Amino acid sequence: MKTYPAIWITTLMVTALIAECRANINGTDDFNDNSNDPALWGADLVAGGQLTEANGRLEYTTSGVPTGNDVAVRPWILNFGSSTQNWEIQIDVSVPQSPFKGISLPLVVFPGTDLNMLFANRFSVELNQFQDNGNQLKFQSAVSANSSESVVGRVVTASTTAALRIAFDANTKILSAYYDENGPVCGYSWTLLGATNVPTAWNMTSSSVFGVAVAGSSQVGSVVSADNVFGDNFFATSGNNPKLNIALIGSKVVLAWATNGPAVHLESTGLLTPSICWQVVADTVAVVSTNFTVTNTISSGSAFFRLSR
Repeated sequence: MKTYPAIWITTLMVTALIAECRANINGTDDFNDNSNDPALWGADLVAGGQLTEANGRLEYTTSGVPTGNDVAVRPWILNFGSSTQNWEIQIDVSVPQSPFKGISLPLVVFPGTDLNMLFANRFSVELNQFQDNGNQLKFQSAVSANSSESVVGRVVTASTTAALRIAFDANTKILSAYYDENGPVCGYSWTLLGATNVPTAWNMTSSSVFGVAVAGSSQVGSVVSADNVFGDNFFATSGNNPKLNIALIGSKVVLAWATNGPAVHLESTGLLTPSICWQVVADTVAVVSTNFTVTNTISSGSAFFRLSR
């Protein structure tokens, strides 16, 4: 099987170090303020590419004469992923069908806070398009250790707008990449693209943290705002997922989850077969003892529930 490496890898090097490590990776950015918030993001690393907050989103464009490998990377600096706690990150992306030789929007994690490490050691998931593969759009996940890259998952898609997600399991030390071909439409329904153990070469310990970045790249083609290559709705969270409990009390069904967990909301759907459409439950949420609760009257038909972060 032919391998198409992530095209945003360059020889671009940086010397920035982030001294303070905050390992509770919680935060969001919908990019609606149309400016880079320095409390959330570090300075962009650029080589021909640009990441600009405009039109309520994070747009990837190019500057100057296009090259064979234009790239821009924006590091998340509000906090970092812990080695001893579950965490996950996600972003919505748009990569329209285009005449570009290659274009990609990756979501990336890397060991530590030294941004130089991103170019040699990283785990990524992206929506990309490569001319030498018939201009097909693909979700792709890859892992690199000491600059040696391996693809861990790839699937062709017809979607030009989607969502990407990376999750870390602290017990198994596994990084997993997911995609949702519909993005935020009908709620997120994630499909596993690929997973890998944290590489030994990353030299992670119990006190280590994971850095996070978003990026864009292109090959031999000028990219402008009107091309609609962008990311949106970045989200990061940590901690164990709360457990949803369901109990029958008389003629009513009571759904409950702990108040001391991460912030979540209740969603429901009538079907668990594609295409699944999750909707936020509008019923009043009460607090009973140490639980949030929602009470529903039993009715005909089926209903499925989940907690969403």
